[in-house]
Amino acid sequence: MNSLSVTLPYLVAAVVAFVCVGFTLVISATRDNYPGWRTWTLSMVAFVAGVAAGLARSPETLLASVLVGNALLGVSGILAVRAFRRFVGAGPRVERALLLALPLVLLGLAYFTAVVPDIRVRVLLITLHTYAAALAVVVMSLRRALMPGPRRVGFVLSAVTFLTIVTLAIPRLFVAFGSPPRALAVLNLSPVLLLLYVTSFVVFVLGGTLSLFVLHDDRRREEVRALHAHLDRLSVTDPLTGLLNRRGLDARAEADGRGPLSLAVLDLDHFKRVNDDHGHTTGDRCLELLARVLQDTTRGSDVIARYGGEEFVLLLPGTRAAEAAAVLERVRSRLRTETARARLPAITLSAGIAERVDQEPLDALFARADALLLAAKQAGRDRVLAEAGVPAA
Repeated sequence: MNSLSVTLPYLVAAVVAFVCVGFTLVISATRDNYPGWRTWTLSMVAFVAGVAAGLARSPETLLASVLVGNALLGVSGILAVRAFRRFVGAGPRVERALLLALPLVLLGLAYFTAVVPDIRVRVLLITLHTYAAALAVVVMSLRRALMPGPRRVGFVLSAVTFLTIVTLAIPRLFVAFGSPPRALAVLNLSPVLLLLYVTSFVVFVLGGTLSLFVLHDDRRREEVRALHAHLDRLSVTDPLTGLLNRRGLDARAEADGRGPLSLAVLDLDHFKRVNDDHGHTTGDRCLELLARVLQDTTRGSDVIARYGGEEFVLLLPGTRAAEAAAVLERVRSRLRTETARARLPAITLSAGIAERVDQEPLDALFARADALLLAAKQAGRDRVLAEAGVPAA
């Protein structure tokens, strides 16, 4: 084969690699990146430099070209493994093994170039190192692709990409070990081997960049979805107590449209005095304690919300007012015990309880319970009043 027919495929691979390097550099410079993307960019840079060193080969520069070019290609493979490893969060064991093996490979290349020239052994050495790097990515990708959850398409794509690289390298191994079977004799033809060799380069830079980009884009989409879900939760949750806020209460109340329903409005007595005398940090601890007592005392089907300040609302589906009053009395009693145990200022609560009439709107039900809370305050605080303003037993 003439010089042009040998050089042209390498030039094509180099051009493709330059395009991919430009793409990865632009992404690195203009967008936030997850672990692995910048390492992949370095892998592409090392790959382009390695191909360039191979193109500079001549009889006078053979040893330097073999060592420098294959060293850069070996580093490129190690960085590729590192890029995918960092993205998936795997350990560095395989990466370290490849790094330790590379000097031995280079020593072998030097020996079989300058001392005992043997191109087949050289091909074997660098192909085995490439095999190990590609298979490491295949194994990492397949493990994650078989796990439930998103990003499976990206992992399948990366596994297929690097498995293709391994497949395309098989003919070089046949040549390295000797004459292949007659059915594979066509692979001995230099143009075919050169085409497969360059194709593996193109698959590496294009397929690897595409698969890693898909993985990054999938993770970005996943995080955006998680952020939206988190913001949705924040919009209906009180940040101090973790209970529902007023908006969350309204949404849950709409779901309890039928059947008996009692609503309790309660707050801590003289809470402003607690803040003034002991500080807002102590006041927050009192609110958190009341939230825990409510959660521990009520059922899982009951709805608890911090309505604002020291005011809380409790929805008890399937519960009559008298039953709800008994629940609130247990809350009031337990609050005294837990306050003393937590060494907080002595605090009490007052509550008003109303039972829904027919399909009464939540606002009307709340207004009746709130009026009962006010009556409990006026009657001396530290008490629970149900419906007609009669103290709960």
